[in-house]
Amino acid sequence: MVSLWCVLVLWALLLMASSIEAVVSQNECLPGWLKAPSSGTCTQSSYYRTTWHAARAECQKKGGDLVTIRDNRMMKFLKKNIQWIGWDHYWYRYFIGLHDTETENTWRWLNETETATFTKWQRGEPNNWKFSWAKEGEDCVTIYKDKWYDALCSRRRRYMCERTPRSSAPGECKPGWFKNPSSGTCKQWYGEQKSWKDAKATCQQEGGDLATILDSATNKFVDDMRKSNDRGTCWIGLNDLGHEDKFLWPNENQEVHYTNWAPGNPGQTNRQGQDCVVVGYKESEKWTVFDCMAHSSFICETKGVCRFVGKPWQLEANDFFAKAMASAPLDGSKVSAHVLRCMNLGDIGKMPELCVRRMEETYSRFGTNA
Repeated sequence: MVSLWCVLVLWALLLMASSIEAVVSQNECLPGWLKAPSSGTCTQSSYYRTTWHAARAECQKKGGDLVTIRDNRMMKFLKKNIQWIGWDHYWYRYFIGLHDTETENTWRWLNETETATFTKWQRGEPNNWKFSWAKEGEDCVTIYKDKWYDALCSRRRRYMCERTPRSSAPGECKPGWFKNPSSGTCKQWYGEQKSWKDAKATCQQEGGDLATILDSATNKFVDDMRKSNDRGTCWIGLNDLGHEDKFLWPNENQEVHYTNWAPGNPGQTNRQGQDCVVVGYKESEKWTVFDCMAHSSFICETKGVCRFVGKPWQLEANDFFAKAMASAPLDGSKVSAHVLRCMNLGDIGKMPELCVRRMEETYSRFGTNA
């Protein structure tokens, strides 16, 4: 009975890994970006208010530009997926890539010479309203949901960016997660504002935990991920909830060797309730002790996923149980399936003891030369 159960579990894992590889091979959007089905591009909104030209520069830093809306499908996607805060007031509108800065009343998208054919102007727009104090007219465009308005390019508004998808390394991270080369882990940025405890719970639901930073390269990776999304702080896993002034990473009991504390941290600021840590306070890559009940975006970390590679006798997995599974022949014969490469144990470590022991026996019989 146990052997039959093991066979069924292994078969299910093989099928699951096959489907994961197919999904991971697709182009994905960076954490914090949403893929628009109509254009195939990745979009992101920013609550940070700035001028149209400065907004464009920010989008270009992220590898894209201000968003282009070519059809009603794209308009509906943005209307549905962007978090529209406030009401239809100029203060809450977003800059997009449409403009008539070159020829008055000839509206073009950035880097295009043809006049835009799809528009969703609000009634009475564009009106090129000229303020008495302004040197220019309204040559840029803002939107609120599905209503478009011409606006002064020099006004400070929120904005929407767009960029092409980027492929994640196949078989190493789940879709939407990105490989941290220095740690070998996968990380994802979450823009939802949550307490440290709730952020940790979200990461655990994804099979991981809040990010761990053990070296300067990982610290730069985390801060770059934060900057490539929106401004502000991000929770990381470091905390002293277990013992005051003894900061530890999730699932780490050893002493913390690498630190990147902001001046005055952690000692001078570690007051009641300030037991958790963020990066990005005052736009710094340094670490700052925060009240765990405060709300912030956060970065999660997992150890990866599984996929098939090579032939049965080409055991490329580094993990012990992954090699055992790759050999898999509970009946003593060689498997014909592709080798399973695992970057982490995942649920393998939760298998019944007898099944794990059976895999160990398989590994000892076939090893890396099976």
